[in-house]
Amino acid sequence: MLKAYDVIVIGAGHAGCEAALAAARMGCDTLVLTMKLENIALMPCNPSIGGPAKGHLAREVDALGGEMGRNTDKTFIQIRMLNTGKGPAVQALRAQSDKGLYAREMRKTLERQEGLTIREELVTGIVKGGGNCDMGSDGASPRFLAEPRNDMKDRSWDGTGERGWFEDREGNGSHPRFFAGRRNDRLARGGGIRLETKSGERYVGRTVVLTTGTSLAGKIIMGERAYTGGRAGEPAATEISRSLQELGFVLGRHKTGTPPRLDARSIDFEKALIQPGSPTPLHFSFWGCDDESLRFPAPNPVYPAGPELGWRSQMACYLVSTNAKTHEVITSNLDRAPMFNGSIEGVGPRYCPSIEDKVVRFAHKDSHGLFLEPEGWETNEVYLQGANTSLPEDVQEAFVRSIAGLERAEILKPGYAIEYDFVLTDQINATMESKLVPNLFLAGQVCGTSGYEEAAGQGIVAGINAALKVKGRKPLILRRDQAYLGVMIDDLVTRDHFEPYRMLTSRAEHRLLLRQDNADQRLAPIGYEVGLLGTDQYRMVEEKRDRVARELGRLDGTYLPQDGSMDARLESRGLAPVRKAVTAAEFLRRPEVDYNMALALGLGDWELNEECRSQVEIEAKYREYIARQSREVERIRRLEEQPISGDVDYSKVRGLSNEAKDNLSKFLPLTVGQASRVPGVGTSDVSLLLVHLERNRERVKVV
Repeated sequence: MLKAYDVIVIGAGHAGCEAALAAARMGCDTLVLTMKLENIALMPCNPSIGGPAKGHLAREVDALGGEMGRNTDKTFIQIRMLNTGKGPAVQALRAQSDKGLYAREMRKTLERQEGLTIREELVTGIVKGGGNCDMGSDGASPRFLAEPRNDMKDRSWDGTGERGWFEDREGNGSHPRFFAGRRNDRLARGGGIRLETKSGERYVGRTVVLTTGTSLAGKIIMGERAYTGGRAGEPAATEISRSLQELGFVLGRHKTGTPPRLDARSIDFEKALIQPGSPTPLHFSFWGCDDESLRFPAPNPVYPAGPELGWRSQMACYLVSTNAKTHEVITSNLDRAPMFNGSIEGVGPRYCPSIEDKVVRFAHKDSHGLFLEPEGWETNEVYLQGANTSLPEDVQEAFVRSIAGLERAEILKPGYAIEYDFVLTDQINATMESKLVPNLFLAGQVCGTSGYEEAAGQGIVAGINAALKVKGRKPLILRRDQAYLGVMIDDLVTRDHFEPYRMLTSRAEHRLLLRQDNADQRLAPIGYEVGLLGTDQYRMVEEKRDRVARELGRLDGTYLPQDGSMDARLESRGLAPVRKAVTAAEFLRRPEVDYNMALALGLGDWELNEECRSQVEIEAKYREYIARQSREVERIRRLEEQPISGDVDYSKVRGLSNEAKDNLSKFLPLTVGQASRVPGVGTSDVSLLLVHLERNRERVKVV
């Protein structure tokens, strides 16, 4: 007998966790299949979340109702705001988490989620069509007979005669929403997607989300040694690669790597530059974190304590640097480096290269900075950030010990590279659903990306859209002007990628609109609409939006006095006296003025919380630039929203270049905006496509 579910998620890494939680929280009967229960939410590389662009993604996942931000806030050992000397568009949070605690807390969240089942299984096959399920006496699988969350059964209550069901969004009957169609859709015999497993158990899902990370035909490489594996200690999912190819998918090959882990007791921290955490409270989640209620172990005494930060216990990280001797050790052993001797076939991430790649590509540099980052409160394990390598272990030891402070360093785990299969993304839609197999969604490194945050972002979008498809609702497609998530997914599905994709702030053309501080205002309404956020969270965001708008309006109508009454206070802060009519908002736009100064001068509102004050300051200082980007977004919105049906034959669009025809046929964009970003599609091609679409519409009207 097949075990049937609304949504089945294969894999429980960062993409899988977000996909599964999203689907279950939206009311779908959800199953997670993972190779090892103890590896749920494992951080096999650096146990850190955030950084430029990546921090934006993590906050957007949180704003939609995801778990990464909350879990990071519960488990970080250090948090900082990066790029504080630059503009707000590139400022980003970064946190170092306790590796073991992060995984345990995320597993606890999954296990306590209603409607979510976790099983330890190795999937060996994916089959279109669910086979002959045990459908019950009425021909329907009991698994799919999920009742509405309140007592309002299927009936025509929407005022239009439409048949459907109500769902209680809050669990208290106060906020029912109507969904057209029948809640208890039947899965016909042979429908869905069937999964075969090594244990012999078979499962069928109305939708399936594939989040296999680096497991697809994974091969671990260190020097002359190579063996199959998805991650250290896990088998490779070779059978899934074969199954995908049998379904018609074209696979590529990528590579990533990890650095050696060092024993903290063997490090001379006095020779390293200390990097303490933030002295002021910072959090990834918009929904609050009670730091007082959190209990952490005492930091390992082998690490220097660092400064007392007051608001929360944190651990320090440390900076060291390579030198000429380090580079000599590496260059003299390049013949043993899999990256250079042909042992590695896959392409690695350009923006996270191995240490041997750095030394070769940037031979003019005398040194490279490396970071010593503790992997937890109590462990001796230190992550040597920036030293990813697949060199033999003896070479790793030699180059590590050439670095000041690491002369006696002991390697607990050597670094290694891993090669793995991924699905070329011209086979995926902007909903994260595959084009070849309906109801099969993909997310994470299987889509050719790199990074926990990129994986989590794709995971929550895939999980949302899998659930929406089960419910018969319109899919979620985020635009480039709405979110970094929209930029990332649009980039993935409109162009070829010959290396693992990593999110960068430079990829977002509207990045001043897509700041990490306003992710809640951009995306919380969507999270609420799909059912991942409650009424209280939605109201909190709208109240914040209103408070910021009211304060900006008040500042616009408040003028600085010109009678000399403020001269002394201005001069004490190095500011010139005001001799003409200047509003408080205009005053706040000066580079040397911040909202705290406005408060001290009696121009601000002391009742505003810190979050709102920051928002007001940014909106005031960058108002003209924000307005300019907003006008540009509105100008191109028509193209972004104009749909293209899937049956367009690009070979018949007169005047298109051959390259445009080939690439449009390959990527099958869903909108004209997406089409404009397909490689080889120029402005004239877009104009010709618009004419073709308009003619087709007129032809349909006539018929």
